[in-house]
Amino acid sequence: MLKSLAHAKRNGYGDLVRSKRAKAMKALISVSKRTIVVAVVVLTLLSAVAEAQSTSIWMEAECASVGSLWNKPTDANASNSRYVTIQSGNNSTASAPTNTAGHIIFPFSVSQSGTYRLFARVLGQTANDDSYWVRMDGGSWVMWNNWWTTVWAWRQFPNTFNLSAGTHTLTFAFREDGAQLDKINITTSSALPTGTGSTASNLCSGGTTLSVSPATVNVAAAANSTGTFNITSNTSWTVTDNQSWLTVSPTSGSNNGTVTATAQANTSTSARTATVTVSATGLPSQTVTVTQSGGGGACTIPPMPSYASLPSNSFLPDPFTFMNGTPVRTRADWTCRRAEIAALAQEFEYGYKPNTPNSATTAARNGNTLTVSVTDNGRTISFNAAITYPSGGSAPYPAMIGVGGSNLNNSTLSSMGVAVITFPNSEIAQQNNQSSRGVGKFYDLYGSNHSAGALMAWAWGVSRLIDALEKTPAANIDPTRLGVTGCSRNGKGALVAGAFDERIKLTIPQESGSGGSASWRVSDWMASQGQETQTLSEIVNENVWFRANFNQFSSTANKLPFDHHSIIGLVAPRAILTIENDILWLGPQSSWSAANAARMVWQALGVFDTMGYSLTTGHTHCAFPASQQSEVNAYVQKFLIGGGTGNTNVMRNDPGVTFNEAMWVNWTVPGL
Repeated sequence: MLKSLAHAKRNGYGDLVRSKRAKAMKALISVSKRTIVVAVVVLTLLSAVAEAQSTSIWMEAECASVGSLWNKPTDANASNSRYVTIQSGNNSTASAPTNTAGHIIFPFSVSQSGTYRLFARVLGQTANDDSYWVRMDGGSWVMWNNWWTTVWAWRQFPNTFNLSAGTHTLTFAFREDGAQLDKINITTSSALPTGTGSTASNLCSGGTTLSVSPATVNVAAAANSTGTFNITSNTSWTVTDNQSWLTVSPTSGSNNGTVTATAQANTSTSARTATVTVSATGLPSQTVTVTQSGGGGACTIPPMPSYASLPSNSFLPDPFTFMNGTPVRTRADWTCRRAEIAALAQEFEYGYKPNTPNSATTAARNGNTLTVSVTDNGRTISFNAAITYPSGGSAPYPAMIGVGGSNLNNSTLSSMGVAVITFPNSEIAQQNNQSSRGVGKFYDLYGSNHSAGALMAWAWGVSRLIDALEKTPAANIDPTRLGVTGCSRNGKGALVAGAFDERIKLTIPQESGSGGSASWRVSDWMASQGQETQTLSEIVNENVWFRANFNQFSSTANKLPFDHHSIIGLVAPRAILTIENDILWLGPQSSWSAANAARMVWQALGVFDTMGYSLTTGHTHCAFPASQQSEVNAYVQKFLIGGGTGNTNVMRNDPGVTFNEAMWVNWTVPGL
């Protein structure tokens, strides 16, 4: 029994100890819980205080310093009922545009240094409408991409900014058209804004708005041809234009409205342009470019079709059938069909060449430099063309105009008595990359949103150079004996210059490839066969040689109502010698096919010795080979110097590439 009692006491004591320990643990847990709750409350309060003390700047996009390429539409769901979006056709995916007309500048100040985040209220309907270029204080541009949203939403810029106390400048630039920007928030807070955010520090007084759409209007050559554009506004506005051949109605109004532009007949073969300005008090003026097709003299150019109405055609389009289906039967018909093709090419590929009056150009020679000045559209630009006078011959000299310089054998030209004039094409229209859109002296004169791409801007500049030569006998150049050449991208420009100015007697595009001597359709076919050649879809993303909306043909080259056999044919019956190189990227089979199809225009006109093509092998790009010298000599002697008897009926194809006529031509050649 004693043993059992002792055992019971031991067990009871153990239970007592365990019970006390359990109570102590419960008390400790209770204290810990209270401590954690207090800590959470304290941290929450501290976070709230820190959030309350964060620096935050709110700014409306439409109230910033907005470049002229941006529109400011209204939207009840946008903060302040407005937002900004770049005008359609402006894309700069490779690098930020240098043209400040495509920038939005937000000046602001912060009272304390720190790490700041950028939030923006944006809308981008697709993955092709959702990016900007962004930089702080003139630093490096940063691409902000892949934020697309179908409703207004706040998105956080991926980078942060370490800012000192003081004044700063944030800049947005366009990258993809369709991206919409409503409001920005620069803050030390990490919290994503909601709704429309807080009141902006740069809120525009009155919230007045003004925008126009579209920014370009095309009208036919006939008298009383009309075009319209829309004004979106909530205030009073006025409308003016800068050309006597155009009238606009109404010339004033308020709120939303439609303006009709009516043109007099254009009897010139060249298109002409006018600038319509819409103004409202306290708001940036908006401009619309009105382009009237060339009339082709006695020819009637019909209104240009829309992209949507163009049929798909896998063949090279028939140069001998008018847009209305009427066949070309006479030389007079060809003159009008030529004007029609020129209008189509400007409408869909190149943009319009302004019909600048001859009186707009003045010039002066100083040694070996000709200074050309052009006054038009209320502005003036000047450029210098360097002249290398020949060692032989006699003044006034025939001359070869080199777009960006001549890559021919200039020593031989000199000994033949031919001057070489260097045309500074990149000064007239830049061609660095996509950021060059609208940059250059041509755009200083006619506006950064002019439809002309770089190639047509260069062609315009070459025409002004010819105007200058005609007016400056002291230059000792015969303006009736002029040729034009250029290599690679400059060869594309030489072809356009020769096609659109009939004063040029000889055109020599050298290794111009796609966008020059090659056919868009044939190049696409070559690519489909696994050949690495340049296509339309690639070239429109490389540079700004063509009008901005030419990219709508990226995957639909078959919808083009012409191809480059037609562009080459615009030179007929004048002389052209196309020089090509067997480099796959240039599309030798494509240029050979285009040359054979183009030659049918000269065949119809009964002239064979003014159209030549020479494709060689075994030399680097733009390194003019001695093997082509005799062909150039024959053309220069016959068409620039005069009296030549050399062979100019040249169709040379050293590598033996093929032209499948049945595949590409479904039309016949008339005898004109």
